Amino acid sequence: MATASGTTSQVESAFAQQRVRRRTLGFYLRAAWKLRMSVIGAAILLVLVFIAVAAPILTPYTPEEGRITERLQPPAWQEGGSWSHPLGTDGIGRDYATRLMYGARIALSVGLLATLVAGAIGVSLGVLAGYFGGIVDSIVSTLVNIMMTFPFILLALAVIAVLGASFTNVVIVLGIGSWPIYTRVIKFEVERIKNLEYIEAGRVVGLGHPRLIGSHILPNVVNAIIVIGTVQVARLIISEAFLSFLGLGVQPPTPSWGYMLQESQAFMFSWSDVWLPTLPGLAIFITTLSINFVGDGLRDLMDPHQRASL
Repeated sequence: MATASGTTSQVESAFAQQRVRRRTLGFYLRAAWKLRMSVIGAAILLVLVFIAVAAPILTPYTPEEGRITERLQPPAWQEGGSWSHPLGTDGIGRDYATRLMYGARIALSVGLLATLVAGAIGVSLGVLAGYFGGIVDSIVSTLVNIMMTFPFILLALAVIAVLGASFTNVVIVLGIGSWPIYTRVIKFEVERIKNLEYIEAGRVVGLGHPRLIGSHILPNVVNAIIVIGTVQVARLIISEAFLSFLGLGVQPPTPSWGYMLQESQAFMFSWSDVWLPTLPGLAIFITTLSINFVGDGLRDLMDPHQRASL
């Protein structure tokens, strides 16, 4: 009897585990379907990251060198095009597909690094302002108001006029100009969290400010940081393209989608060469749209109310 009972228990346990696995699989399938645009965005973003990383392997050309005898070749699908240059060549004979691939490196790198700079500044100030309040909050709030009212293009002009236009300086400019959004959101989150019972209990047992902030407050604002950061990456990619279009960003011959738009603006009204400004514009649009889709999905997954409906 004991053996039979044990066997029955094992069978029931196996069925229970199978039901849990099925529920778990079903949950992920339902979530993937409801967040299908985010899944598509993530897939596109992964492809873009792969292209950016593997660009030297995917193309036999370099982004800086061209042949003037091959200038302005049309894409392979147009008359006169060739699969040796599937997306054609630019005004000095450089392979356009190669420049778009290497431009993805610049766009994604600048977006990510500038977001990290902005996040480090904004989160630090937001935590300090929300936790300590008083004079600290007043000083930080004044800085936020100044940054929010100061025109971004003037800040970019001032910094680049002093430091010069380069990849590093673009990251610095975009990071310095983008931290207030983190500070505002994180400050309100910390003000809410610091009055919760478990924080008060930590103070009672003698936990210091660094321990409370590092172990009990920061982990509870990570979700907000991730969601803001995802949206900011897309915005900063557009900002980098804008600066490069104005000649204030990454300098030639380094390929940048914004500078490729600037180079090709003379062809915007030429139907035969309209692909020159269209392709980098599409690259910016698809990349930022994919990142925004991913950001929407992360927001829904990290919001308890939204997650309960998945």
